[in-house]
Amino acid sequence: FQPLDATRAITPLIVSRDNRVLLGPTDLLGTALDLPSLRQAAMASGKATGHTEESWPDGHRYLVGYASDRGLDDYPGMGWRVLVRQRLDEAYSPASALQRQLLVAGLLAALVFSVLGWWVARWISRPLRALTTSAGQLQQGQPVRVPVSNHYEEVAQLGQALNALVYRLQAN
Repeated sequence: FQPLDATRAITPLIVSRDNRVLLGPTDLLGTALDLPSLRQAAMASGKATGHTEESWPDGHRYLVGYASDRGLDDYPGMGWRVLVRQRLDEAYSPASALQRQLLVAGLLAALVFSVLGWWVARWISRPLRALTTSAGQLQQGQPVRVPVSNHYEEVAQLGQALNALVYRLQAN
């Protein structure tokens, strides 16, 4: 019984009714295990499967999938349970990698939209700054021709109104 995938160390085990490892890693063969996953599989009586995170005798924490055997017709089965385990750090590494990728993508998107927002704000405020400069020159009594901008309708109307006002003031 070898790990299913040598790069990810997924280890299957078959455990007897009395919790002894029948098939699995050589260091566990014949060992009696007392694990929450085995108790849950025993309570399920072949009707359910499940998974849990638990500490094993080797001191590591594992993600463990479990199932118990099912009999056939009147035969109740042998009471064996199947466990498939993988160390937590290995089991969750794809999710952690995805989380990091999403964080980086989110930060890049925030940066792009911040720069885009800054650029749009400058584009919107440029004609208003030109009108403010013209109004300052008018306040100082300088001859002014207010620039009419066609960036957007409101600024064009304001520029035309200021030009009409300046024309009337200079005509008097």
